[in-house]
Amino acid sequence: MTQEQDQGKSAPNSGTSGNAASSMQVAADTYNKPCTPQFAYIDDGEEPHLLAVSELYAEVMQCGVPLLEIFEAQARGYQFGNPLGVLAKGIATAMCDAPTASVATGVGSRPAPLNSQTLYVAPSGVGKGLSMDAPMVCANPMGGYRRDAAPASGEAFINMFYEQVPAADGKGVETVRHRDPVWVAWGEIDGLTAKASNASSTLDNVMRSVWSGESVGDASITRQKSGIGCFLEEGSYRSVISIGAQRDHLTHILADETGGTLQRCLFIPIADEDAPEKCADMDAYCRKLYRLIGRTAGVDLDRAPIIAVWGPGHGITVDPAIREEIKEHRAKVIKGTIEVDPLDTHANNLRARLAAVFAGWIAGQGNPAVVDRNTWWWAGCLMAISRSLREELREEAQKTKTKVARDAGKSDAERWDARQEALRAKEIARQLKYNETYVKAAVRVAKRSGRGASMGEISAEVGRGGARDNLKDCGEEVLKYLVDTGDFVFEAGKPNRYTPNIKRMNEAA
Repeated sequence: MTQEQDQGKSAPNSGTSGNAASSMQVAADTYNKPCTPQFAYIDDGEEPHLLAVSELYAEVMQCGVPLLEIFEAQARGYQFGNPLGVLAKGIATAMCDAPTASVATGVGSRPAPLNSQTLYVAPSGVGKGLSMDAPMVCANPMGGYRRDAAPASGEAFINMFYEQVPAADGKGVETVRHRDPVWVAWGEIDGLTAKASNASSTLDNVMRSVWSGESVGDASITRQKSGIGCFLEEGSYRSVISIGAQRDHLTHILADETGGTLQRCLFIPIADEDAPEKCADMDAYCRKLYRLIGRTAGVDLDRAPIIAVWGPGHGITVDPAIREEIKEHRAKVIKGTIEVDPLDTHANNLRARLAAVFAGWIAGQGNPAVVDRNTWWWAGCLMAISRSLREELREEAQKTKTKVARDAGKSDAERWDARQEALRAKEIARQLKYNETYVKAAVRVAKRSGRGASMGEISAEVGRGGARDNLKDCGEEVLKYLVDTGDFVFEAGKPNRYTPNIKRMNEAA
């Protein structure tokens, strides 16, 4: 048996809730029928990004699609955070339910796989992990995905698509490819950053390639001998990536503006300013959820039911008008007749994937999906929410960066001033050790000339006696000190002169 052999086996249909009791899992029979979404702004002639976030939310979550109503009720009834977070979990689950699905737009040599990379963004304590763990399973009885510990390297990521099975000859085990979707999750982005920020790390590069569905990996004799999978063929795998991130911990992702990671991410807010505050209102959402899934008896207000989610597993086609829009936009990019934000270079690719998932939902389970005007609009509204959050985070990061730089500059300046002041004080203290020498030199000058001595005369007299000229750098400070102590009397003039206070000296003696 070789690495290329397809085992044809599927992992147990497992969600992030682990081995949940079967009584909590619901079939999709009551909400998996075809439906037609209703949008308030699709005919206004405006692009989605011109709508307010609240309007975008209504277009995405409140367009009359039963599954979206279920996501909203689940989120607000059981406090999983913003319904958009539960939606993101549903999108990833749908992608795993249709592991071989892809969407062809006419751009490039291969269709876009339904691979995804989602950032669940919220301040600490709001509940990113709850959103990521909203209870869902693939509706396909043979569906499912594999979810192990997050990989520490690109090589470990690739190896997640392999498994060890008994060797064909009955001796030991061998490593082979499996065909199950792989779900990779980092509950906190700090873990990903720690691994990906190493100079020799391949994790970021592999994540980008996997999102695109490219051939990824290399041939390593050492890894192969160790039973580690090394290579993935293009279009042969399904991968979804979930990353929880605090708003101020996104430096690694936001800094990669040219690498391509940022462009591939779907940014989802988890805080929900419209979340119900009263327990009675939350319970009302719980009861609504049970009605939506067709279970009017046995409502459990403390434990959310597991929602079965289906994907576009029976074919995806793109409406000619949408295909034309995508291809003509691409032509303008190639010709340079339009300027595209560098962070939006993968926007249509990601939008097509989201539209394909939504198309599967409104087509109904088991029916072919069509990416048409409605699904393209819906995906555009979700992308606009993501883009709005992304730009908000970038602005916050830039303000933080500016403040840090300003504070660092201020600190550097303060440290410099303090250092210079300390050095000056040290030098003056060193000079003051020689004040007796200065006084004696000034006395000698005064006796010879019958008047006060200038700083130059004192310096010359000190040097004549073989001592170091300690007035060269700090003479004025030293002489001012001697005047302040009363040892010298200052006489202003050209030059200024310093007369020894003989009376004080005699008294001191």
